[in-house]
Amino acid sequence: MRLCSGTDSLARGMPEDKYAIRGGEQGREWLRLLSRIMEPSTNALFDRLKPGAGASCLDIGCGGGDVTRMLAGRVIPGGHAVGIDFDRSPIGYR
Repeated sequence: MRLCSGTDSLARGMPEDKYAIRGGEQGREWLRLLSRIMEPSTNALFDRLKPGAGASCLDIGCGGGDVTRMLAGRVIPGGHAVGIDFDRSPIGYR
């Protein structure tokens, strides 16, 4: 799994003042909460889409990377999940 941030070429182009969720630790905590709340419906969507082992997935606007991690768990072994977001704070480079 690879998570990219605002300094990466793919994540450039959106002005920071247009970002829907505030960055930094406060924004990351909000994204964690949203991820927990939405996890059942996200899993239901993945069950319908059936990303399987060996698939390559791109999560654009990944925020803290929670959904990217969920995807990675479904596509390994042999697959890849990449998340990009212009706000470096939530991702935390894991």
